[in-house]
Amino acid sequence: MSLFNIIGPIMVGPSSSHTAGAVRIGLMARTLLKDKPIFAEILLHGSFAQTGPGHGTDRAIVAGLLGMQPDDMRIPDSYRIAREEGLEFEMGMVNAISCTDMAMAGIESRIPPDEVIDAMGEVGEKMDVSLKETAGGGLATTPAGLKIAGDIAKAKKS
Repeated sequence: MSLFNIIGPIMVGPSSSHTAGAVRIGLMARTLLKDKPIFAEILLHGSFAQTGPGHGTDRAIVAGLLGMQPDDMRIPDSYRIAREEGLEFEMGMVNAISCTDMAMAGIESRIPPDEVIDAMGEVGEKMDVSLKETAGGGLATTPAGLKIAGDIAKAKKS
């Protein structure tokens, strides 16, 4: 172990959490996908949404999806590189207050995070928007979603 492991990561960007951490999130999504992504819908929450552009969080997540490491000097150019490599993405922000209200009310997500990751691989076709809507598929068709639907149906019969 070196002093740099204790002080912080070798990275590009102003923030070890909002830049280097965001690259690692993008890399993890790419790893879970097990393929080169061709489309990603990225929604920033909490402090990522509040400080994202200033800390380069948005560009860092895209860089991770492209397979870059936190010390890659191309991170600030990730949007351009994504266009060149055929990675389409949508960037948005989620109102953290509504998420906090739901958490404080004891509402928990019943869909595991790995089933929620919204990135598609090069081997697939772009997902039609109707499949992203819960009513037409999407999360309702995940294993956890189908189990929940089955549990509801059983409870109604009782």
